[in-house]
Amino acid sequence: MSVGSAISSRFYQFLYQGSNQAALRGLKLRGIRSLRVVGPLVRHHYLESVSNGPLPETVLLHGFSSCSVHLTPLILALKPHVRRLIVPDLPGHGFSQTIGRLHFQIMREGLVELLDQVIQRPVILFGNSMGGMAALHYASIRPEKVRGLILCSPVGVELPEEQLIEVKSRLQIDSHQDARQLVQRFLSKEPPFKDFLAWAVRHNVSHQKMRHVLAALQTDKLLQKGQLKNLEMPIDLIWGQEEKLLPESVFQAFVKVLPDHARVLRPAQMGHTPYLDTPRPFAKLVRNCLTNYL
Repeated sequence: MSVGSAISSRFYQFLYQGSNQAALRGLKLRGIRSLRVVGPLVRHHYLESVSNGPLPETVLLHGFSSCSVHLTPLILALKPHVRRLIVPDLPGHGFSQTIGRLHFQIMREGLVELLDQVIQRPVILFGNSMGGMAALHYASIRPEKVRGLILCSPVGVELPEEQLIEVKSRLQIDSHQDARQLVQRFLSKEPPFKDFLAWAVRHNVSHQKMRHVLAALQTDKLLQKGQLKNLEMPIDLIWGQEEKLLPESVFQAFVKVLPDHARVLRPAQMGHTPYLDTPRPFAKLVRNCLTNYL
């Protein structure tokens, strides 16, 4: 790496970390608490909001290489309506630090470690992308703690090897142009500051610890059909019509393995991360889903 590239990389890293810190401060100013729990595997960080709203307690789980504050538009939209809102940073993401080296099993077990502590009564689990995989895993091993599931473009369903390789290849980044293309796949609209977003995505996804997690995502780690067909709680599967990151084969695989009572929603003009590029319509959709649990 040239001296100029190194300086540019440090500048963008400083800017990215600063933007996350600023987002956290902004949430705290709006009455959302920033809390920490230290467990055997992870020094956890999570956000919590409590209100007099009518909607049931809800946990929001972000996706791969993202963090809790990236869900800010959805957090602020749900805050007045949800009795208790919990938004963790997945292990090794955001402000949560693993005590040892991050790998897939630590992510999985670390999140269970946190949710077991913070969930006081059955909750609605919302998960986007890899957060959807985490939500399904937790629901399968702790069904008594999960009142319902809202899955937004989840990953992690059992796939043939060639399809799994295709999904993982879409997250491989070797250049800034790769990162720009990944940003375009994440979002349904052309974003402002695309180069900054591309750098942030490249910095996160190509980080060594994230490469370890992605490499460990093998067939034996995926959600098996038997785990999912037996889920009894209500399930909403949201898969936007503008989804460009995940191939249609992943959606079809989920439709096949989820229980027959799962509800499938295909909203127009929504992509992989609709809480970012269509925040108001998406928040309304999530509120409608939560209302069904009353």
